[in-house]
Amino acid sequence: MIRAILLALAALLPLHTAWAQPAQPLTVHGLEAFIADLEQQALAAPDSVQRLAYLDSALVWYDQAVPRLRAAGLDDAAIDPWQWTLNHGRFLQKHEATFGTPKMREAYARYRQAYELDPERLGAYYYQLILYDAALDTDCVGLIEIMDRAKEVHPVDPELGGYIEDLGWLSSCWPFDWEDHYDQLMEEHPRDIAALTQVFEHAWYVLSYDKAQTLGALLLAQNPIPAVISIVGQMALEDGDPEAAMPLLQRALNLSSSEEEARDIYFGLGVAQQELGRLSHARDHYRRALEADPDFGRALLAIGDLYVTTVSQCGSLEPEDKAVYWLAADYYERAKARDSAGDSLVDNAANARLSNIRSYFPIEEEKHAAGWPEGAAYRVDAGCYRWISEATRVR
Repeated sequence: MIRAILLALAALLPLHTAWAQPAQPLTVHGLEAFIADLEQQALAAPDSVQRLAYLDSALVWYDQAVPRLRAAGLDDAAIDPWQWTLNHGRFLQKHEATFGTPKMREAYARYRQAYELDPERLGAYYYQLILYDAALDTDCVGLIEIMDRAKEVHPVDPELGGYIEDLGWLSSCWPFDWEDHYDQLMEEHPRDIAALTQVFEHAWYVLSYDKAQTLGALLLAQNPIPAVISIVGQMALEDGDPEAAMPLLQRALNLSSSEEEARDIYFGLGVAQQELGRLSHARDHYRRALEADPDFGRALLAIGDLYVTTVSQCGSLEPEDKAVYWLAADYYERAKARDSAGDSLVDNAANARLSNIRSYFPIEEEKHAAGWPEGAAYRVDAGCYRWISEATRVR
């Protein structure tokens, strides 16, 4: 219903927008350019309704791209269905903030399709995502098959190898039936904190949320360790309840005994504040996470994302709005350079974000008109951006 309403609203947009047609005769380059224009119009849209309408229209064209190009007389060698499938997933992932988290599962499905079309071409980063998706679905056959192929295609990638090792013990794919152990524990030892904690953490890691929630509720009443409280808070966040998550995460923080624990809890508090729309408070918590670990790449990415979100909420893409992207880029570049885990997911995410925002930096004419010489200091603190109050440089 919501999608239908948005598409109806899109019909009210100017002719050059979502309901325009790509140039004829249809070509791969022409359709790519047309979709890119829809994306650019979305990012320049004055409100979220129009932004989503443009992006939704681009998705329609992604859905139709390969059959339309075939109908135009192009063969698959010219079309490259694999690349269209991968790009479709990347588009969904790039615009997760607009589409919402459920679209991420659709992005994973597109990456899985790309894997099935040609596993040899799929990068290590995308293998991690489709492995994660298979784990979410407890698709043991698919998980093991993809693990084996990933090792063949990327035998020396350390991040992918570590990820596969972590997933290798996924209990729902073990011969050992841990759920029988869960049932016995709940019946015979419902107050054994150590045993409950072990099974709770296991249920959480293998994505058995119903059992994890039951165990979490039992443990919260029995003085659990900070890690348990933190996980229950994370579960509340994933359930879309940041209000419930915040006191749990704060309780875990008060009991935490290590910098790493504090870092992760502060990050969770930042996510909760961000979901509640309290962007400046979210930044405060991300900064506290960085105090605990100055090279924590995810927190640097998150602050950059806050600033991009602020532009979408405040701006009309005037030069002063576009200049905020310089500051976001600073954080994405720092995330790439300083991530303490050497995490390829952080690196790839930073690269994707940088690629997305660079085309929206102020152009030369705008910088000249505003008196912004290349390399000069620029402070983001005017109007809607007053809360940011942070310096960057003219790029």
